[in-house]
Amino acid sequence: MVLCYSDCVDGYGRAEEEVTSTVKQNITERTQTEESLRASELRYRRLFESAKDGILILNAETGKIVDANPYLMEKLGYSYEELVGKELWEIGVLKDNAAAKEAFEELQEKGYIRYDDLPLQTRGGHVAQVEFVSNIYRVGDSKVIQCNIRDITERRAAAEHLVQMEGRYRGLLEAAPDAMVVVDQGGEIVLLNVQAEKQFGYSRDELVGQQVKNIIPEGFAERLIADDLRSTADALAQQIGTGIELVALRKDGSEFPIEIMLSPLESAEGVLVTAAIRDISVRKQAEAEHSTMAAIVESSGDAIVGETLEGIITTWNKSAEHIYGYAAQEVVGRPISILIPASLPDELAVIVEKVGRGAPIKHYETQRARKDGQTIDVSLTVSPIRNADGAVVGASAIARDITELNLGKKCLEETNRKLEATLGELSATTQQLWQASKLATVGELSASIAHELNNPLATVALRVENLLMQMGDEDEQKRHSLEIITQEVDRMAGLVDNLLQFSRRSHRQITTLNVREEIANSIEFVYYHLRTHKIEVVRDFADPLPTIQADRQQLRQIFLNLTTNASDAMPEGGTLTVSAKSSFLHEAEAVQIEFADTGEGIATENLNRIWEPFFTTKSETKGTGLGLAICRRIIEEHGGTIEIESKKGCGITVRILFPATAEEASPNRE
Repeated sequence: MVLCYSDCVDGYGRAEEEVTSTVKQNITERTQTEESLRASELRYRRLFESAKDGILILNAETGKIVDANPYLMEKLGYSYEELVGKELWEIGVLKDNAAAKEAFEELQEKGYIRYDDLPLQTRGGHVAQVEFVSNIYRVGDSKVIQCNIRDITERRAAAEHLVQMEGRYRGLLEAAPDAMVVVDQGGEIVLLNVQAEKQFGYSRDELVGQQVKNIIPEGFAERLIADDLRSTADALAQQIGTGIELVALRKDGSEFPIEIMLSPLESAEGVLVTAAIRDISVRKQAEAEHSTMAAIVESSGDAIVGETLEGIITTWNKSAEHIYGYAAQEVVGRPISILIPASLPDELAVIVEKVGRGAPIKHYETQRARKDGQTIDVSLTVSPIRNADGAVVGASAIARDITELNLGKKCLEETNRKLEATLGELSATTQQLWQASKLATVGELSASIAHELNNPLATVALRVENLLMQMGDEDEQKRHSLEIITQEVDRMAGLVDNLLQFSRRSHRQITTLNVREEIANSIEFVYYHLRTHKIEVVRDFADPLPTIQADRQQLRQIFLNLTTNASDAMPEGGTLTVSAKSSFLHEAEAVQIEFADTGEGIATENLNRIWEPFFTTKSETKGTGLGLAICRRIIEEHGGTIEIESKKGCGITVRILFPATAEEASPNRE
């Protein structure tokens, strides 16, 4: 094909236009790209300069600084010109430069390093703890290192402070005097102290992670756990409280009362509940004892009144209302002086002074004024009331109305006076009868005794019995006085019986007797009495021992009288030695029997009078004074002898010699 010139020219023109258009388009696109890059760089620069972390750009090949943001320059204390072109370890921002070089080499190898806690030194020498992260990345044909540096000094201090606070909290928890248990909202134990281990009997490892219901079965967990009827907030609101009383369970299964104080505790794991748990077993026991004591005070038949040292009434029981006539609300808060009669103006001051010194007043008989103006006789006991430190802070007065008792005393005194007169007459009559017995026959003597002694004694006994029947159970002192009179009447009756026995010459039944057996039977008869009085009996019998001819009943009466006398001579206990051996009486074979005690003995001047009827020493409070006289008469009527050896403080030895039987003695048995 052949082209003409015009065609060539036209073709070239179109090509030129196409090239020009393409060039213009490329220039436009490049311009847009450059503008986009400039905009992107500007955004990056703004982020770089406004960042609140330090940013440092290094040449990856040389390690020299090529850029740094303002925040880092401010932290380090260097200007831009002082940093750019310098090596990182050259300016000494890292406290350990050798470590900085090693870190740079590690970065070159790995392309990334991170230090969570790195010391960074400022120009002024201040060392801050930083989090250091470094990366290598490519920019064009070169590589750069970007270091992001975050100051964690404050965060680290806060963490250390948190650790310290946690340590303090745990220290306070362990030092608490009460058991401390921390529970989550699910009722699971997360923390406890040593007191909780002691109170509940578990080790810490046994309780942590367990349900609180294992140690507090009811009432505690229900306050923490939400359910369909209430939200978690409602459950937490219910838990707050002081003085919640529940029952706890130890590891051994025993229960004990506790008091709980609950409070919420915010934590990273959510809201926890701290429970301060106090064992109130002692308090509950004290409350029970106080209730019992209060019941005893209220039920007492005596007036029990509490008062301050200033004499102001603080407590007033039911019996005080009955005895004094005032209701509690009428007197509590008023001075105790309203009960003191006008005739005793100084008594209260004396009582207050003595009790204030801590000295009690016991069984003090005085008078008190009732509400109705009547004056009554009272037996008063006043005791100091002390506080926990032992200081006297008040007084407790216990009063018993003895008005009727005093009237009864006057009656008893009159009765005693008449009784003493009667006893005096009886004693004179008895002496007369004793003198008469030397001339009168046995029958005449017995008749006189029955007439002169038994009838008056029966009259006195009847009068005392009537008085006892008329008396109530509350009149203890009256009953005691009458019981003493009854004992004296019984003693006089015994005297009459002994006197009859002393004067009687009854028919004897003489038989052959084994001395060892008769003594043993007599001691056995009063064995309980001897053991009660802590008296040891020692027996010392020779073997063989002759038999004797005697009336068994009278012989045993001798042995019983001598054993009883020895017991009375040793009221605090002692030793009674009973011995028997062969001897001689009037050159004939006899049996020698001895009763030796370890009592106080008898004064030498009284030994000759000991055989007289009715003779007693001043120290004797028992017996009728006829026992030894009866023994002497029986022994002498059997042809024997009796004598006493004694010194004051050396005991008494009674020695008896009984004629032996004519026949040969047979072996004795225990």
